[in-house]
Amino acid sequence: MHGWDATQYLRFADERTRPALDLLARIDLEAPRRIVDLGCGPGNSTGLLRKRWPEAAVTGLDNSADMLDAARRDYPGIEFVAGNMVEWSPVERYDLVFSNAALQWSATTSTCCRAWSMPLRLMASLRFRCRATTISRRTG
Repeated sequence: MHGWDATQYLRFADERTRPALDLLARIDLEAPRRIVDLGCGPGNSTGLLRKRWPEAAVTGLDNSADMLDAARRDYPGIEFVAGNMVEWSPVERYDLVFSNAALQWSATTSTCCRAWSMPLRLMASLRFRCRATTISRRTG
């Protein structure tokens, strides 16, 4: 498992945030109630989600304690939880599942996508970016 250093990561915050802004601009939801940011890192993309939809319940999920500490420090009022996005299985419906440049760090991306196929019925919109690929899926 790769160890993440939030301080080092944030040295390039502008560069790392640009793709999240691009992805966010492609989302056409008016007022999602529940949003999750998978692989949220230090919370920079999660903060963008909160800024765009201030009334939504926004949760960031990451498996790095250092990244979560930075996210909680820099984005108070947003819920940040420890967890592995590959094993993530929502119990309640999310209106938006967002992930920017995180899936490629998983050695089991195909397993991750298979694991999410069942809970996709709980999601209104799935948006994520892996390297240079953007994947969007609207569900019923």
